Amino acid sequence: MRTSLRPLVARSAAVVALVLGTASCRSDSSASSSSGPAAAGVRLHVVTTIAPITSIAAAVIGDNAAITGLVPEGTNSHTFAPRPSDAEALESADIVFINGLQLEGPTKELAGEVTTAGTPMIELADETVPEDDWIYDLSFPEEEGKPNPHLWTSPPMAERFAEIIRDEMLELDRFFRRMNFGLGAQEQSARLSPDHLRLLEAYCEGVN
Repeated sequence: MRTSLRPLVARSAAVVALVLGTASCRSDSSASSSSGPAAAGVRLHVVTTIAPITSIAAAVIGDNAAITGLVPEGTNSHTFAPRPSDAEALESADIVFINGLQLEGPTKELAGEVTTAGTPMIELADETVPEDDWIYDLSFPEEEGKPNPHLWTSPPMAERFAEIIRDEMLELDRFFRRMNFGLGAQEQSARLSPDHLRLLEAYCEGVN
């Protein structure tokens, strides 16, 4: 099972308070100056829903993050019901990309329940088309309130999806690199006493 970097954020915040009183007076000439998730040997974990979004995300992100697609290709996304393994993937996600426009109701609800607090969930279609421009047709009548969600079939819309994914991933990567949480939390935690570690774990459980 993959591990989200976001719990390390909470751990780092707690470590700062604890370490200031215990380890700040000690010097460590072996401390690394590297930064970011890659420096810690951990890649960001991106979770996507439907196969087209997974493909777009893979094209944008490449091997710079681990990508988990929840809805297998060829599966009816309108009737897809998330599995226990999907809950595990969402729980470890650093960011979640979904189509939106009410397409993935059960999966979106599950994500809201199991993802770590603060994990971004980006609804690509909702960010691409304002509600006034939602499309209704015979398959998606307006009286039912659900617009046609298949925006990815339009090249300009798919391009916009890619731009949103790019921008969100850049911001997420900058955040982790700026704060150096991945490596910093591991290094600082290793210096804590067992009593401080127990206190830290209790704190993190309360945050998450």
